[in-house]
Amino acid sequence: MPLSPVFVFQEGKNPKVGSIFSQLATLSGGAYCQFDQGSARQLGQLLAAVAVYAAGGKPALESNLLSKDASVRRLLQ
Repeated sequence: MPLSPVFVFQEGKNPKVGSIFSQLATLSGGAYCQFDQGSARQLGQLLAAVAVYAAGGKPALESNLLSKDASVRRLLQ
C-alpha cells in the first residue's frame, strides 16, 4: 500500500518534536512547517494549500495563487 503524504504543522519550537515531525513528512513525501503562536493567518494559508494539494496534487498547488506565500512554497520543495 502506498504511503500518503503527511503534512505536519508545529506550533512552538520544541526541537525534538520538530525533528520527528520533519522526518515523518520527508519519509512520506509530505511537508513540515513550524510557526509561532501568533500565526493564525499562516496556518490558514497552509491548510488551504493542503486542500488544493489534496484535490489536484503538486501541479495544482504550483499553479495556485497560494504558492506565492513563502510558507506554501516550502510545501513545494
